[in-house]
Amino acid sequence: MNRYQNFSVRIRPLTDLLIKYVSDLKKNKTENLENLRSEFFKIFDELEGPEENFHHIQNIRDKVVRDMERNYFDDIEATSYTRDLVAYDYK
Repeated sequence: MNRYQNFSVRIRPLTDLLIKYVSDLKKNKTENLENLRSEFFKIFDELEGPEENFHHIQNIRDKVVRDMERNYFDDIEATSYTRDLVAYDYK
């Protein structure tokens, strides 16, 4: 499987879920937020990558959790999280 296929398997769905979360948050569709959150973290926790970058990934996860708890999210933040995952070579 090449790098793009790995990206498509997990990173793309993470991005899509975060964008959907942001959209629902802006529209006050709170009934679906918990489902999106659990789907996101299920995929996030399956990510694989270099062990030396694990602490970066934990920092990203902590930021996402904090933003979700504070209901502070925007499209730019959502895509920056997945961009960082790719930069740290997580798939």
